[in-house]
Amino acid sequence: MNTADTTRTFGGMRQPPTEVERLLYGAKYRGDAEGFLGILACFAMFVDVLKVHADADLDSITFVPHWDPAGRLCVALHTRGELPPRRPDHVVSPTNLRLLAEAWPDDNAWLVVNPGTPGEMYFPARAADRKRWKRIAKHAPRPVHGDAELLTRYTGPLHGPLAHALACGAHLAVHHQALWNDLGDVYDSYPGDVEILRDPWNVTTRDEWHRQLDQLLKGVHAAPEPKFVLRIRAELAQAHGAPPPVDVWHRSAEATLRHSGTHEPEIAAVLSLIGRVLRYEARFQADGLLPPYGFVRSINGYDYGQAVNFVRWGLGARFCEPAEAEQAVLRAGQLCGETYASWAEFAAGYALGDVLRSDEEQFGPAYDSVLDPHHILTRAPASPWRNIPWRAS
Repeated sequence: MNTADTTRTFGGMRQPPTEVERLLYGAKYRGDAEGFLGILACFAMFVDVLKVHADADLDSITFVPHWDPAGRLCVALHTRGELPPRRPDHVVSPTNLRLLAEAWPDDNAWLVVNPGTPGEMYFPARAADRKRWKRIAKHAPRPVHGDAELLTRYTGPLHGPLAHALACGAHLAVHHQALWNDLGDVYDSYPGDVEILRDPWNVTTRDEWHRQLDQLLKGVHAAPEPKFVLRIRAELAQAHGAPPPVDVWHRSAEATLRHSGTHEPEIAAVLSLIGRVLRYEARFQADGLLPPYGFVRSINGYDYGQAVNFVRWGLGARFCEPAEAEQAVLRAGQLCGETYASWAEFAAGYALGDVLRSDEEQFGPAYDSVLDPHHILTRAPASPWRNIPWRAS
């Protein structure tokens, strides 16, 4: 994979993969063990488990023993940027400091955090120690679930075709509080990736995953009716140099439908979408998703952006291999580049595809879940949409 061998140095030290590792490195080198545990308590952590155990019960954890160089029995805890190498019979499950304290397997075991890395730290795990972990966890601030957040893997792809393609899936990554540019062993965690594919995608096998990915990359996953009315308008705009008046758009769409033998109820339903699209575009203009008088030419970017994340979930759920995942992500990025001329065009197309599916003109939480990541990705200085040139990858 192109993501391999991305180690960088930072001030003479190995570049921390993510912000979490940077904070932990700082606490370690200050000798602040209490602060180190406090940072751990603020973020999701991961433990190595046997895949057969995870498949038997996604909600339980059977700890895999880890032996340190001195022969001590340990439980290994990993941050998201320092997950263990991918192995076919092992996966990672999420945990946190409180859950570890409550489910600790052996009073004689030690806790090791990120073994084999510059941030490696060991902690005794006697009953009194675990009581202290629970106290630290109780007072630690936690990120609010559901808040959009731009998270970057500093040692992941930041430039080039793969970074561009991953950035085409950044909207959903920001919404899910996932690293936007990581194509590693998991998107969320093994149980999380399996569950999101099972519900709502109804994907539980490799073959089902391949069929669904094929639909996304062909741009035929989303409902065809919005794509039809947008195609009619785009063709009229290309022919006349400007978007058509509403009545011209309406008549052209109606004539095309009648010529194809579409029945009256279906015609009425499709034509009603024109008004819905215009109302969303007016709201987009007010909220900064479109410029004044701007309009959306295609919502295929929604399928392609979904495909990037769908591939990452499939990689985490072990429905594909890393090289296969990279090629599929690159293909999604290439299709975005062929469909749109800029990040702004892609972003508006993705957003319209999302709200037409989920919002029902309520302009409530579903609309906000589209708007908030959009604003982060268009305004944050570190956003890939502001740092990666738009191109056909």
